[in-house]
Parts: sequence; structure tokens; C-alpha cells
Amino acid sequence: MAIYSARSRSTIVTASANAPLFSFRQIDNAPAWIREIRLFSKTAPVTSGSIGLARSTALGTGTLTTALGVPRDPNGIATSSGIVTNWATVVPSIGTVFDDFTSSASLGNAMLWTFDPLKPLILVGNAAATSELVFVNLDGTAPGTYDIVVVWENS
Repeated sequence: MAIYSARSRSTIVTASANAPLFSFRQIDNAPAWIREIRLFSKTAPVTSGSIGLARSTALGTGTLTTALGVPRDPNGIATSSGIVTNWATVVPSIGTVFDDFTSSASLGNAMLWTFDPLKPLILVGNAAATSELVFVNLDGTAPGTYDIVVVWENS
């Protein structure tokens, strides 16, 4: 199993409920076993708000702005998967939100999601319709920007 991490900063600040802000897209052939997600607010949201996690039901399209993952092992295989911070044409469609993070309107809000190694959050591969883990603006308020790190494992 190879372990990867990717980091990026969100750029979409859409103040619309259920608007995708950024995502983790698994393009590699194997499923991604998400181990950890870290969020840290770099610019304060205008008001308190919530960011939810949802699986995609259709991928975002167009030219993507993506921060690819880096293998933790210096001899590891390169990955095509990573954090998407912009979709040039269409944002991904989302399914049911299954987890969320609510923050105050201040700089420095942080969230750490960790997932059990025996029961990880699994994201299908091959750029299938459900292969994006989408971070969604739940409240429709201006969210500010976030630094994000995703750590995952591929078989």
C-alpha cells in the first residue's frame, strides 16, 4: 500500500447553499482509503458557517485546478489523484452530506477528520462518477478560504 498526501488552498468562495468549494478526486485505478483530512481557515468567513462532506454523483468538468498527491515514500509511484480547487465548466453534483464542520466567523478555525485504518473512508477510483469527495458550503454564507490536506492510501 502506498500512502500519499496533497495540500492546497480553496479559491471558490461561493455564498450559495450546497455549492461545492473543493474536492478530493481519486483518478488512480485503485480505491483511495482516506486516512486524514485537515482544514484550517486562512481568511475568515463573513459569518459562521458549515462545510459538509459528500460523495459526488457526477464529476465536475472542464479544466481542473488540481494539487496532485505526493507519495510519502521517496521511491513511491506518482499519482494522478489530488485536491481540486476549481472546475472550469461544471462543478460536481453531490449526494447526501454525511459529515460536517461548523465554524465561527474568525480566522484560524480548524478541523481534523481521522478515519479508522480498519474501516477507512473509501473513495472509488478510475474517475468514476462517485470518485470525488466534495467539500460543500452548507449554509450559503461566504465561506472564506481554507488550507486543506488529504492523506490517503492506494493499494
